[in-house]
Amino acid sequence: MTVERPENMRDYYESNPLMVSSPFGGVENVNGDLLRTVFGALDIDLADRSILDVGCGRGFIGDFVAERGGRYTGVDLVASRPGAFTLALADGATLPFPDSTFDRVFCVDVFEHFPDRPRSVAEFRRVLRPGGQVFLSAPNYGNVAG
Repeated sequence: MTVERPENMRDYYESNPLMVSSPFGGVENVNGDLLRTVFGALDIDLADRSILDVGCGRGFIGDFVAERGGRYTGVDLVASRPGAFTLALADGATLPFPDSTFDRVFCVDVFEHFPDRPRSVAEFRRVLRPGGQVFLSAPNYGNVAG
């Protein structure tokens, strides 16, 4: 089995920026109604919380977080919306932040692309403050409609 290296993925997404999609949004905006519903059901409060969005794409969840009083930092392999929010260029397996930095870690519909998922999960836990929350979603590609 060949594991695709982050450099190859970076090249691919730089040449194909519209390949970012999710039921939560991502290509042109965010599906705020769906996020409100899901975050409400899971009791994910954003007000006055520091949020790390790993694999943030264009960072549209940052707009949603800011509207709710949170502080947003996005991490991705490429800067596809520079200047919108704090953005770090990194992959999920090597997050450039100190331990216990964030109240919430989001990874929205991108985790299936990570070549070293166990290491990424360990990094999520490392940068998460005690009592923090991880919100991780993955698309259901087996669904004919999806």
